Amino acid sequence: MRIVLFILMMLVHYVSFGQDFGPHTFNLVPKNITSVSIYYLNSHNNITPAKDVVLQNGIVNVNAFVTPIVHTFSLAGQLSQIFITPGVASIDGFVDVNDHLSEIVKKSGLVDANVMMRVGILNTPALDIENFAKHELKFQLSGIISVTVPIGQYSDTRRVNLGGNRWAFKVGTPIIIPLYKTKGKIFQWEIVPSVTFFTHNTELFAGGVKSQEPLFYLEQHFSKNFTKRLWASINLDYQYGGKIFINDISNGNVINQFGAGATVSYAPFKSFPVTFHTNYGRTWFNDIAGYLFQFGATMSIPSKAGRKYIKSLNEKE
Repeated sequence: MRIVLFILMMLVHYVSFGQDFGPHTFNLVPKNITSVSIYYLNSHNNITPAKDVVLQNGIVNVNAFVTPIVHTFSLAGQLSQIFITPGVASIDGFVDVNDHLSEIVKKSGLVDANVMMRVGILNTPALDIENFAKHELKFQLSGIISVTVPIGQYSDTRRVNLGGNRWAFKVGTPIIIPLYKTKGKIFQWEIVPSVTFFTHNTELFAGGVKSQEPLFYLEQHFSKNFTKRLWASINLDYQYGGKIFINDISNGNVINQFGAGATVSYAPFKSFPVTFHTNYGRTWFNDIAGYLFQFGATMSIPSKAGRKYIKSLNEKE
């Protein structure tokens, strides 16, 4: 029973807008479980959430609430997941042009929503809770494809917006390498390389058509379970590319950013599958250093069969 509760309480699904996926997002977990999360995020950076504006001299400040919803299921016997991540936010900050500071007027609204599918490829069987508890962790490889839907706040009277007014498509291959396989004391290395492609934005602040080259992203997480209810992770990520063109003329702004931080997750209740997570990271882009702070909670909801199995275990204790 303790292993079953550990499995449910350790489920985390991060998928933040405009940021990385986060640790434990692509862990092997049981099928037929739905998780609902709510996160508060504060980002202080020089790149907008939609990655469509890069400020060489300036800061974009974003406060947001996002609610990732994730469901696990079996596809051809492999663990698969659907992620849906809507959110609302506010954006403000400043731009420094020729030593003159201009304020980014605060604006609130929806952010671009993200819909993503993950399909297991290697050592990712779709197992129910009972069989998952007996399964030995191995090297895992999955594939992901995500779509960013342009429903976020956008106005062609503003240079800096929450939404990008264009679609984005991401493909990637999450890899998990267990360095210590006992479920109660997991130590693992998560590697997620991905590339994002953007469609054009034809409604610009200054007119014309904006296009953007693909953006390459590599994130890594070294996570360890210290107890059955507490784990932590050291996070490293790097993104490069995304050069912007307006009417086929480049403005020279290439995203070349390194980030590092840590995540802590804790499940305070012994018999209720809710976990709390906090994350803090620093970013470096040219001469500008930024940060990202996140705090949230995740509740895991097993299927009817899963709840029945857990109930039977409770009755035996």
